[in-house]
Amino acid sequence: MKIAFLGSIYPQHCNLIYKRNRSLRHKTYREQQIFIEKETICSSGQWPHHFDKFGYTSIMLCRNNLFLQSKWCEENDFTPSSNDPEFEIIKEQVKRFKPELLFVFGASYYNEQNRLEVLVEKIPTIKKKICWYGAPEGKSNIFNSYDLVLTNSLALRDSLR
Repeated sequence: MKIAFLGSIYPQHCNLIYKRNRSLRHKTYREQQIFIEKETICSSGQWPHHFDKFGYTSIMLCRNNLFLQSKWCEENDFTPSSNDPEFEIIKEQVKRFKPELLFVFGASYYNEQNRLEVLVEKIPTIKKKICWYGAPEGKSNIFNSYDLVLTNSLALRDSLR
């Protein structure tokens, strides 16, 4: 089974990482990804490693790291042409990976402009959608499109129930 984890990075933290490591943006996509996984203040980049141990094939995609995503585009001969390049790149990455399971961090982003629906419609390999609900994101109805919502918060769990 293939799992695509869709994450993001705090923009200020991303900028700080690249500012402190000026040569990073010139490294390959994979080299940047590995470096950032070690430098970030969250553990979401580690999820694929844990799932891979159990025989899954998984990937972590970070939608809002312009340096990283630009390098992916360069290495994969892809040029976004829409008014929403951030989403267009993620959509293309997911499409090429062909996951059966989509694991989303940040439901609000994928709720906007029906992005989750677009992914499922354009990528028929996606069979299940899971979301991590780690902090209040506003209206809880944004989670209605997911097959499973995971949280580490009893208060957030209770608000969904």
